[in-house]
Amino acid sequence: MNQAECNKNITQASSPEGTICSPRYSHPYPADITCTYDFYANPGERVQIKFTHFNLHKSKIYSEVNGDCKLEDSVSIFIYEDYDEATAMFCGDTLPLQFMSANNWMRVRFVSNPSPGKGQASGFEFQYKFRKDRPLCHFTYNSKIQKVGNFTSPNYPGVYPSATNCQYVFRGERGERVTITMDNFDVGLRSETNVCGGQNDHVTFTCYSHEGPDKGFQPICGVMQSLLTKRVSDGEYFRVLMTSNDNYEHTGFLGRYEFGKGYNVFAPTTPSPETLSGRESSSPRGPSLDVISATLLGLLVCFNMNTAMS
Repeated sequence: MNQAECNKNITQASSPEGTICSPRYSHPYPADITCTYDFYANPGERVQIKFTHFNLHKSKIYSEVNGDCKLEDSVSIFIYEDYDEATAMFCGDTLPLQFMSANNWMRVRFVSNPSPGKGQASGFEFQYKFRKDRPLCHFTYNSKIQKVGNFTSPNYPGVYPSATNCQYVFRGERGERVTITMDNFDVGLRSETNVCGGQNDHVTFTCYSHEGPDKGFQPICGVMQSLLTKRVSDGEYFRVLMTSNDNYEHTGFLGRYEFGKGYNVFAPTTPSPETLSGRESSSPRGPSLDVISATLLGLLVCFNMNTAMS
């Protein structure tokens, strides 16, 4: 196969979406070949790719090196045009996650080693699409339009892009509160500090429309169960912010929101610091002060009512 035939430049103007396959797909691909696919979106757009088939040849030492793709036939993804190191590299037969570029450029490179006998390795197929980048990744959800729904991190269930700030605003009607729960939460925890924020990707919550942290809610990051991500607003307004830095490693979240009347004082809005850090206290924990106060208040009301009736 001619090497030049294997390289492609795809622009939004020439082909806004389509499918790319390995050479001779779905038959075994040739040995000793490198294919480079460069995608150029318009300013303000991103490139999104989704693999629908992935089956590359694995050498005899593949399992011995724990799947190190540097020694294997591989597909690499490059996100930064001026940076020659791959953002991600895939090999073997595990379907890669969906990917989205950080800006309007992306490169996909396929390398087939010189070793003959590719066996039954059928190569790969992926779909690409040029997507318009929402201004500032800003989304608004209004109770008058829909009471219950979902929202996601960018490119979910694939890896979310780097250097991205997303804002999700929830506007309820008077007297309503907003309940947020996040499923499959995986937002990068990379630095040695193990503190959400700063160098770590993180999600924050605030009941204020102005900038600045809400002291009532701590940022969250890492891998968390949905129960631990539940947050309830103080009023009809709630805002969720997601901040990502420079690595492509995590899949983000699938969020659920619900606008509702009233508020259950026994439902915790923020897990304890021990729970957030994954270190449950070994000592027995009694009910929180908020729950005790609410219980005593209820007993006091009942006592006064009974006294007035007697």
